[in-house]
Amino acid sequence: MFPLSYGRRTFAAGLATRIRRRQIDEDGGKMPLILATLALCIREGLGQPEWAALRSIFIGEPMSRPSIIALWKKIEGFASSRGETETFGTTKKRVSAALDRWRRQQK
Repeated sequence: MFPLSYGRRTFAAGLATRIRRRQIDEDGGKMPLILATLALCIREGLGQPEWAALRSIFIGEPMSRPSIIALWKKIEGFASSRGETETFGTTKKRVSAALDRWRRQQK
């Protein structure tokens, strides 16, 4: 067995997502958030969808992975629970709302 290169990992993640999407199209159901964001998380080097959402919220401001993770740890308690099949758009709204609540408390 050989380790997958970065490109092969993102390809494999994208392929798994496409296969599941095809199954959903044929059989119904919803795409799990984790699978829907897998390639994005691999590409960005982020361990969970909420971290990717934070990165997208701060798109104009470069943030390191450690900074994103540290910020998430601060605001996580202000976030509502993740829905298993919520969209990434919903995740971004949920994370943004948590960030707003945390900022208001800091004042």
